[in-house]
Amino acid sequence: MSAHTNTRSMELRRQRVIEPLANHIDRPSLVMLSRVSRRWNVGANAVLWRHLRSFVPLLRLLRPQLAGGIWVCIPICVPHKAVWLIRALLQVFESPIRASTLVRFDEIAACVHSINWSERGWSPEWLEVFASSAHLLHAMRPAHDLLPNLRSFHANCETLRGVGTIVPWLSASLHNVDIVLGLTADDAVGTYVLSALEGHSSHITSFSLRMDSSPNRRRFMAQALLAVLQGLGAVRRVTTPLFDVPSQHLNTLGAAPHLEELNLFLLESPIGGADVGMPVVDDRLDDLDELDDLHGLPEQSSSHQTSHGTPSATLGVFPSLHTLAITGFLTDIADVVRDTTQDLERLFLSVPSIQDEHEMILAMQAIASFCPRLSFITFDFFSADHPEWVNFDPLNQRPLEIHARHPRFAPNFLVLRIDGNGVVEPQILPDYI
Repeated sequence: MSAHTNTRSMELRRQRVIEPLANHIDRPSLVMLSRVSRRWNVGANAVLWRHLRSFVPLLRLLRPQLAGGIWVCIPICVPHKAVWLIRALLQVFESPIRASTLVRFDEIAACVHSINWSERGWSPEWLEVFASSAHLLHAMRPAHDLLPNLRSFHANCETLRGVGTIVPWLSASLHNVDIVLGLTADDAVGTYVLSALEGHSSHITSFSLRMDSSPNRRRFMAQALLAVLQGLGAVRRVTTPLFDVPSQHLNTLGAAPHLEELNLFLLESPIGGADVGMPVVDDRLDDLDELDDLHGLPEQSSSHQTSHGTPSATLGVFPSLHTLAITGFLTDIADVVRDTTQDLERLFLSVPSIQDEHEMILAMQAIASFCPRLSFITFDFFSADHPEWVNFDPLNQRPLEIHARHPRFAPNFLVLRIDGNGVVEPQILPDYI
């Protein structure tokens, strides 16, 4: 039997026996199994290091006395222990790293498939250590990804230091990227992380960039985001802000051949912003007879014909898009919908408020005329003002299901089902969303 065949046989045995077993036992037992033999160590590490919530274990691998690569749970709640560990990590780079240590680091780093990192809870001193250590390690081999098999990266960053902790770990192998920038993250912070992502976007299938409201981010970093979007050749799902002049970003997204789901924020997200915690008016609908308070749904003819206007989108744009979610004001929403595709099937709209009694009618008319294939729509209204302006009449043209969440209905939501004969069946259901 050749050496290659023997190696392959051992690999299959590890996959069939060790890893399935490792997936069903607790972490302390897994650490004990990793000490049984070299083969068990490899199999156990493949599970132990697969998902990380901290960079500390990776940096500890560089300390010679921990070259065995066993997972160590590090308590950081006691101040003097935290200071001791910071000093220990700083000492890592005071002398040259042994070649054997780097080999072991690479072996363990190759096991990491996902990172779920949050800056919250870490002091500036910790963040400084994480950032400087990772940057120094990356500088030693600039053409080498520190985590060559990293597939998923979820990061919640508040400051430039926080962003600095994640940038060295980004990898060309990434498939799923979800970045949340907090209240204090300004244009410089956003541009920094996006510029780092620009060279790692070719394999990404799911990209999400979300932001809280911030006075430092009026226009954000449009060009840096555009460069990332242009590299998303394999993307299927995108969540991103949209700017005052969105044509370049929409055109770039429209050229993505596999994009199926798109979530756009046309204004600062109410999550974490001023609209959160807004009191809910307790004049909910308790009886279906109260639906008359909304603009009554009209009698429906059997015709499903639509009168399309002149859309700004062109044929062939967004070839695979079937689901669109937009947060913004209705007038802007209608314009963006007409810049996407007539093949939309599902539409999710989040609206802070209705500006006047005609705004919703005009927006619904534009959406109904442009999207003849819609079968499902949800509306989420954040403001309880003027419930009489909630008007779905223009959508009553085809078989369609409409879910509306409004503070007036809370804690329930309104469902309108329109069948092929134009019959409207309204219901008030518990809000399970």
